Order: sequence, then C-alpha cells, then structure tokens
Amino acid sequence: MRHARIVILLSAAALLLGSSGLAAGNSVTKVTLNPPNPNILLNGQQVTVSFTYASNQPVLIFARPFVGANPAPGYSASGSQTLNPPGGTATQWFTINTGNVTVDRIRIQILNTAKTQVLFEAFLPVHYEFRVP
Repeated sequence: MRHARIVILLSAAALLLGSSGLAAGNSVTKVTLNPPNPNILLNGQQVTVSFTYASNQPVLIFARPFVGANPAPGYSASGSQTLNPPGGTATQWFTINTGNVTVDRIRIQILNTAKTQVLFEAFLPVHYEFRVP
C-alpha cells in the first residue's frame, strides 16, 4: 500500500520560535512526513521526517516529537550522521514507545557537530495520536 505524503515548507521567518543569534545559511525546507499528518498510530510505529537542508558547515540535524512545550514522553528517535555543506537531503524518524500520547509539534534543529550551538530551530505543527495496541 502506498502512503500519501504531505510536503510542508518550513520558513525560518514564519516558524522560528525562540532562537536568537542563529547562524546564517542554515535551513531546513521541503519537509515530508510519512505517514501523513494527521494520523493515529500504534506505539512503536515510526514517523519518517524527510527534508532538504542547506548549511555553511558540517552539521547534525534532529527531528523530535513534542507535546506542547515539552519533548513527548516515551519517545525514541534516530540519531544524525554528519551532514556536509552546501546541503542535500536527509531523513529522521521518531516513535512513541508507551502510553497514549498526542504529538502536536515536531522540533527540527540544526546543530554544529560538537552539539554546542543551535544553528537553526523550527517547530512544525502536526497531529499524531500514538495509542497502546
């Protein structure tokens, strides 16, 4: 069965929340979510977040599920390989392992490879209901 996909463009100007002094030249665009949003999933089912990025240095990019202002309880997520300039495409995934949790935002961050500086941060509004099987 083929899954429908939603393509969402992240605009740093429109979605950037609470991050000042971000390094210029780092961005994430053309975000695709699979399965599509909104959706109801069972614990352990993965949401894949694919995107295009631009960077002016080697970076790490993470997509993490949030409930309101906090990271979603009981989540697992992929790590990031080092992604090189000037940019390209990459994929992350996350899931909720236990409990009934509604993910309402995905935080996408670009960090330097030492993980000491946030170079880009945006929150993407979503609606994924994770349920106990």
